[in-house]
Amino acid sequence: MRHREILTIEPDDVVGLIHEAVAARGEEWAYPDTSQCRYVYYRNDYQWAVDEAEYTGAKPDAAKMIEYFGDDNGAPACLVGYVLNLINPGLLYLAVEGNHNEDSVAGWMGYESGKDFVAQVGETEYVFPVDVIDLLQTAQAVQDSGQTWGSAETRVVQRIEAARGEV
Repeated sequence: MRHREILTIEPDDVVGLIHEAVAARGEEWAYPDTSQCRYVYYRNDYQWAVDEAEYTGAKPDAAKMIEYFGDDNGAPACLVGYVLNLINPGLLYLAVEGNHNEDSVAGWMGYESGKDFVAQVGETEYVFPVDVIDLLQTAQAVQDSGQTWGSAETRVVQRIEAARGEV
């Protein structure tokens, strides 16, 4: 009989992973297309923007996605996607396979239900408690408003400090 591992993601884990993501892309990096956030980048999702830019001369923000990612299909695109990829790349593909690539993390993980989200990848169950989903949603909301990943990181840290009474 195989042993199934259960890994609960904690708020401090999220902060550490966001720090790692921000260090990799830079504090000033901002998601190029705030009109449609995706966890995983696929060039075909954005080709229309390049075609439109060639036809009209105006460049939609979506065209910037191809400028940044090029042909790197399957790469984590948004901040939450990057964090999920750091936990386990299989989590990104659960989002894609379940047709959640364009959903908010709160919508995909059922934040409104008030229940923890559990995802199984291989022999490991990943448990995302409601407070962790809230932190990921906070990061996503800041990013999707056009702010930098450094701003999202700061806001997540502020939420944790407020929850712990450190502010």
